[in-house]
Amino acid sequence: MKLQSKIALLLIPLVVIPLLAVGWIAYTQLRETTERKAFDEMTTVMHQLEQHTQTLVQTATANIELFSKSNILKQYLLTSDEWERYAVMQGPLLRLFTSYQQAYPQYREIRVLLPDGYEDTRLAVEGLDNLNEDESGTAIFQAMQHSRNDVYTDIFRNPDDQGISLLVSKRIRLRDDNKDPIASEPIVRGYLTITISLEFFDWELSEHLIHHRHHHGLLFFTDADGKILFHPDAAMKQQVLPEQFFNTLRTLAHAPEQVHTHDEHLLKTAYQGEATLFMGQQLHDRLFLFAQLPESELLAASRRLGLVVMAITLLAIVLTAALLFAFLRHTLVRPILHLSRITKEFGRGNLTLEIDVASNDEVGELAQSFKDMRQNLQSSNEQIRYLAYHDHLTALPNRLMFNDFLEHSLGRARRASETLALLYIDLDNFKRINDTLGHHAGDELLTLLAQRLRSSLRQEDYLARPESERDTDTVARVGGDEFTIILPSIKSPYAAASVATRVLEMLSHPFSVGPHEIFITVSIGITTYPQDADNAEALVKNADVAMYHAKELGKNNYQYYSESMNVAALERLTLENRLRGALERDELLLHYQPLVDARTQRITGVEALIRWQHPDLGLIPPAQFIPLAEESGLIVPIGEWVLRTACQQMKQWRDAGMNKLRMSVNLSNQQFRREPLDSVIEGILDETGLPPECLEVELTESSIIQSEKTAAKMLAAIKKLGVHIALDDFGTGYSSLSYLRRFPIDTLKIDRSFVRDIVSDQEDAAIISAIIAMAETLSLSVTAEGVEELQQFEFLRDNGCDTIQGFLFSRPVPPEERERLLQQPVMLAG
Repeated sequence: MKLQSKIALLLIPLVVIPLLAVGWIAYTQLRETTERKAFDEMTTVMHQLEQHTQTLVQTATANIELFSKSNILKQYLLTSDEWERYAVMQGPLLRLFTSYQQAYPQYREIRVLLPDGYEDTRLAVEGLDNLNEDESGTAIFQAMQHSRNDVYTDIFRNPDDQGISLLVSKRIRLRDDNKDPIASEPIVRGYLTITISLEFFDWELSEHLIHHRHHHGLLFFTDADGKILFHPDAAMKQQVLPEQFFNTLRTLAHAPEQVHTHDEHLLKTAYQGEATLFMGQQLHDRLFLFAQLPESELLAASRRLGLVVMAITLLAIVLTAALLFAFLRHTLVRPILHLSRITKEFGRGNLTLEIDVASNDEVGELAQSFKDMRQNLQSSNEQIRYLAYHDHLTALPNRLMFNDFLEHSLGRARRASETLALLYIDLDNFKRINDTLGHHAGDELLTLLAQRLRSSLRQEDYLARPESERDTDTVARVGGDEFTIILPSIKSPYAAASVATRVLEMLSHPFSVGPHEIFITVSIGITTYPQDADNAEALVKNADVAMYHAKELGKNNYQYYSESMNVAALERLTLENRLRGALERDELLLHYQPLVDARTQRITGVEALIRWQHPDLGLIPPAQFIPLAEESGLIVPIGEWVLRTACQQMKQWRDAGMNKLRMSVNLSNQQFRREPLDSVIEGILDETGLPPECLEVELTESSIIQSEKTAAKMLAAIKKLGVHIALDDFGTGYSSLSYLRRFPIDTLKIDRSFVRDIVSDQEDAAIISAIIAMAETLSLSVTAEGVEELQQFEFLRDNGCDTIQGFLFSRPVPPEERERLLQQPVMLAG
């Protein structure tokens, strides 16, 4: 028998028969119009207030949904730079809030709360002070955080003016479009809240008291704890109803909205020495409306039938109570209590309990649903644990799992007095692959790399896991292009070298990514326990230092950690801090190296090369401090200083009569990516008075190929100024004919790596010959760098190279020595 049938059988003797009797008696006896009129009036007023409250909540909810879609608000929450956020974005946001408040004057406060509860932006009516900016500890903010719905409403006492208010909040989830749109997920950026004063209820109650006083009834509002919020009698405000009495009243507010008789909404009780009828309506989770009606006025006619109704009701209850209790306990109460205990255990994470409820009614179906839920929870827990401990792209253990494994392995190594090694692997020049082939190709390459790393390890090379997990993955991905391998129980620290060598060998073979064949190299840092460190954090740091040391030594190799690396890292940090003030202390200077015409052997120009005159270390070459400047962002002001100083020097030489020379200046990638680079060059030329045709700027292939549209636009703007453009280090990058035709380039500078062996290496000689022939076809001039031998010069001259630069003619020298050199031609024997 279904549960509905069981309930129906119970309701017939318990409810239907007494109600039929009461209804028949009420139909013939209770025709007093006073009670009905008062009840209808109170019901109408309560429904009006309920509809008014619902409209207020619905309107505010719809508005906050609309407000939250504002692009200004989204951009404001996605802006990570504090200056831009508050100096630039906050003004428009407040103006937007002001327009909302003008449209809805009842909105006393419109605020933006950060995810941590701090009040980030606030617009309030005049006179409403802000007494608390940090709401992380308030109950209402915690309720907002833990709400299952993004839109949350609540009735609360506003701490700023102690007034009763309605709060409507919207959790703002946004995806950062600057990140990978595939991997990026929307996250909570903050909360948009609207605070609406409910003090208008005082006016509503006063109006009702004036117009309906002849019924001796009144309305009052309470919160969920029974505290009276609004009452026609001011002395009753803030009083708390007795708990048991309030709980009884609150049952009225949960009655169905549509009723057939007013008795279903009435509570008869003794209140303040007088029999009183109460009606209730729940307007909100924390707002209740009650009507108080004296029985002496409303129920005078029904007193005659009170004893009859009571006798009938008591008789029905007495006859059915015993059977009802026993039946419900066996068929309904006991199974539900069992399912309740099961639910609590599920909440504690215990999914092993069996559900021993078996019946063919709805309770049995509920029990079966609980069984299905347990299986789904078990499956979800396993999936969540996997996602929490594994990288979504490569399916390898992630940093969290790696840290757990490393701590576990260190514990085993300490107990067994064994040696442990950690390998930290980083791809070399991985950014170039993302920039040229796209992030999708980069992700595919990382996946293939992870598979190859896993296959390169042997059974004994497992990644820090207990014996029961030896079949799990053996490599961890701890960063974008960073991987780790833990080698526990090795015989000696140098045994890790064989694993590193095997990894390098496995990765030396090309990867097939779509239509491309990609060759990659990696740099590996190795650190050991207990030789280098005795804790996980220090081991990871040491391995990272060793990995960067491997990069400094040319990449595609492995290096062990040593204390000297820490010393070198400290020296690097000290040097970077000193570099930050080098411009202000006038420690930077320029040396100049001549550019010589290959046919006439006359100097046609010079290249400005920066040097750093360190007060303690002496003259520091650019290869030592330029990478620091690029990493720290100092390369932009330093580059502008180089450009300005070189133009000033060339202007002095022109004024001295050397007006057939051209000054060549290198521009960094960061300078080129700045939008107003052409404006910077134009401003410096105007400032120094140097003609544009006397200036040549040198750019690398990588700086212009990263964003071809932007690069083409910028190069066209520079070319329009009349400045010459040279492509530096040609041959070491992409060497594509397509962009040589698209970009307004004047000169190709052949990298010194090709010039070095042109006399002895036929392949390098062939490459240079091809570059010169290609440049001639495209009407480009060619400059060869790093020429140190006469044979190199003769080869380049005979193959049509236009300009020569190198130690064969002169090393870079200060401007005063360059002035003497510029006075005479450079002639070579032979």
